[in-house]
Amino acid sequence: MSSLADQLLKAGLATPEQHHQATMQQLRQAESEAGRQRSQLTSKHNRPVSLDRLQSCETIGEFKATAKDLLLEHPELMSDVITAAHRFKETDGGKKLVWIVLNVRNGLPTTTPGTRERFLNRAFRRRGATLETPTEE
Repeated sequence: MSSLADQLLKAGLATPEQHHQATMQQLRQAESEAGRQRSQLTSKHNRPVSLDRLQSCETIGEFKATAKDLLLEHPELMSDVITAAHRFKETDGGKKLVWIVLNVRNGLPTTTPGTRERFLNRAFRRRGATLETPTEE
């Protein structure tokens, strides 16, 4: 199917210069949209959460943020998060991370879907994780 600019050119309602300008504008818009999509995929913040992303985390802080997002969407992947956390066991703070993840495993089944986000936010804070099960208010 031809574009509106092509149809206007064939009908004689647009000049070749106007056709060229319209075509170039469409190309710029397509390139801009492609660049925006590439940017979203390359920034860590906008990538979709997955186990692959969890495996590629380089720091404990990044791991905690990704694990929290993953468990919010897919709590059934808790055993995979535990397995991935063991990778950090030998680093500074790695044993505490494994301890936090294991306690999240124990507390997650007792939370309701409404309190799950608050529970995970408190468990995976940057400093001073609080692992008590939140109650409905």
